[in-house]
Amino acid sequence: MLRLEEQTAVERSFAARLLLDAEVIASRPTLAEAIGYPEGELSKTNTMGLIHAGAHLASDLGSHLVFSSGVGQRSILGHRYVFGGGYVEGLGSTLVATSPVFGWRDAVALRETVDAQRNTFVAIAERSVVVGYEHLVAAVAVVA
Repeated sequence: MLRLEEQTAVERSFAARLLLDAEVIASRPTLAEAIGYPEGELSKTNTMGLIHAGAHLASDLGSHLVFSSGVGQRSILGHRYVFGGGYVEGLGSTLVATSPVFGWRDAVALRETVDAQRNTFVAIAERSVVVGYEHLVAAVAVVA
């Protein structure tokens, strides 16, 4: 379960933090215009950054806005898209541009117990995950 659910759970938590850190969330009427906003803001800071977006927006971007490279999806200007299942609910129709992201995680800790009265064996696998970035550059919501 940890392998299946960990990434989405981390993305959901990270999305909440991104929205909290975004002082201003701009709005644009179309996805194409919304993509232009973080591209421009990243260019102003001369940062090769990440654009975080829900996986549900990936197909709407189309081939004219995204091209594949050896390390994932990149924008026309070379910024890396980070599409995630946890961002679908976490960010919704909001795109967030950040400086590169770093992550740390510890080893999986397994705790188990037996409830003899209910004839149940319970095992819990957990670990701590920390995700950080230096600077949130821009956030924009698609408001149709």
